[in-house]
Amino acid sequence: MMDEHQQRMCETQGELFELAAETLPCSSAYFISRFMYSEEAKDMDLIESLYNHLSPMQRMDGMLKAYGSLTNKKGEVYPRSVLHWMGYIYRAWSILTRKPSSEIYKKMKAERLYGFYDVYHTFAPEYAIELLEEILAQEEGPHPSDYEVYKAISEGRWR
Repeated sequence: MMDEHQQRMCETQGELFELAAETLPCSSAYFISRFMYSEEAKDMDLIESLYNHLSPMQRMDGMLKAYGSLTNKKGEVYPRSVLHWMGYIYRAWSILTRKPSSEIYKKMKAERLYGFYDVYHTFAPEYAIELLEEILAQEEGPHPSDYEVYKAISEGRWR
């Protein structure tokens, strides 16, 4: 369960994604990709950022300083409600799993997360993230059980 500071950070990222759609001449997927690998995202990944809150506009200024102009006409601009949810989910995912934004984005690109909106946006963020993690784990394939690992080590055939 997230505390008030964590929820506020999620809201900020959701509002930032909405702001990008309103102010930048680029596709939503392009902006999200740039953001998830940015210094702004890395800063938001830090626990200290929960208590040193920057507004969505301040985060946008940081993005524009880092990238100059963010222009890419290819692709669509997602609806505001979808962008808000995506921003919120990406940040909550980072907070709850303690994984960097870039690592989460590598596994779940914007175009793919967009496809989950219709079904998952009504779920609690924690539950939606749990389901998304399950999907990713199933795609990675089966993982050996603890017993299988122990047996392989004891037989000297563990990689």
